[in-house]
Amino acid sequence: MRLFKSQSDFENSDFYGGEDVVKGDPRAKIAVWPGKNNVGRDKNSYWLCAPVHPNCYSSDTEVLTNNGFKLFKDVLDSDLIFSINPKTQKMEYVPFVERIQYPYKGGMIHFKARGFDALVTPEHNMYFRERYRPKKQKQEIRYGILPANHLIAKSEFTIPRTGLWEGEKSTRRERLLAMFYGWYASEGCKVRKSQISITQHKERNYRRLWKILDKLKIVYSKGNGRFYISGKFAEEVLRDCPGKQYERRVPEWIKTKDKSLIKCFLREYILGDGSFRTRKCFGYDSTEITITTSSSTMQADLVELIHKAGYSAYTWIASEKGTISKHRNGEYSSNQDQLAISVSKSKGVLFSNQNSSKVEYVDYDDMVYCLTLQKNHVLLFRRNGNIGWSGNCGCEIEVEETVHESVEDLEDWYSTLEWD
Repeated sequence: MRLFKSQSDFENSDFYGGEDVVKGDPRAKIAVWPGKNNVGRDKNSYWLCAPVHPNCYSSDTEVLTNNGFKLFKDVLDSDLIFSINPKTQKMEYVPFVERIQYPYKGGMIHFKARGFDALVTPEHNMYFRERYRPKKQKQEIRYGILPANHLIAKSEFTIPRTGLWEGEKSTRRERLLAMFYGWYASEGCKVRKSQISITQHKERNYRRLWKILDKLKIVYSKGNGRFYISGKFAEEVLRDCPGKQYERRVPEWIKTKDKSLIKCFLREYILGDGSFRTRKCFGYDSTEITITTSSSTMQADLVELIHKAGYSAYTWIASEKGTISKHRNGEYSSNQDQLAISVSKSKGVLFSNQNSSKVEYVDYDDMVYCLTLQKNHVLLFRRNGNIGWSGNCGCEIEVEETVHESVEDLEDWYSTLEWD
């Protein structure tokens, strides 16, 4: 065999003898290249393929790092990757040990459903779960990892969207402080070096914020629907959460805490920069929660917190830079894209021949990418705004199905989030 960088590199070389035949090389008769496969070929004319890191994503796929969502090609060596342990479903950030990228020409498998969109190589490891009923026992949920071209043979399976988070135990004051930061991150701004303000014109929310400030014993002044805070505490807030809206981020200490504190932050942030609407979903009333921000860092941080709180998310651009919007004091043109996040209680995406989900082979001719994680080998990715878990290029990963918990024991975390 003779190795080439890509199929096109082989076809444009002096060694090309048609199909995958090498000519002019006395030591090789067959050409191989990264991504060479037999998708779409008749079994009587299969090529000889040498797998070279088969588990890869399309070039437009992003991965969640500790520095936000990034295309695989833009991930830095120092970045950590948001991952989930496929046996315990516990989430954590882990380093990666290898970077994979190569040109690929051939068939890719496209998984598409509401809330999930993945375009992967046929041998890509997919993280999934399915219902399982051992003989004479109650039904259970079974998690597993299978190559994409094996998974699609199943008549029904679910791609998990959430996981379990065990952060540092929080104190009552820390939870109150997280509630304050929820308001500042959504409705606050920098007035000067040592002064910040938080605006809230809704009477109910104004009183809510007022109560939080009093419980924290923060010194403030009031005026025209605003709370003004000055001094060392304001300087500390500005270090944790910069003053300009497009620079906003969630303070790091909040992201390390338990689910209770994270929910405190999210609840107040949504009351400030979120919206609620009720619509019909499968014949039932469903409350849809949407959050907006002009900071891509804040958007990624919120997605992380949403997953840690036990929910799932979808992202999109609500309005592009330059869009004119009406405000209380007039019309203004936005200086940044307005980024939106939809919060969902969905814990998985069902693929079945009984619903509108689709799995199909598509032609592909572009670069493919992946990272080999130090452990877990399942990462959180985003494609076309859809966010989900999937495997990485960890060739040493153990393909194993594990029983996690019974259906009856699944907790509906979403119902515990009291917005009022």
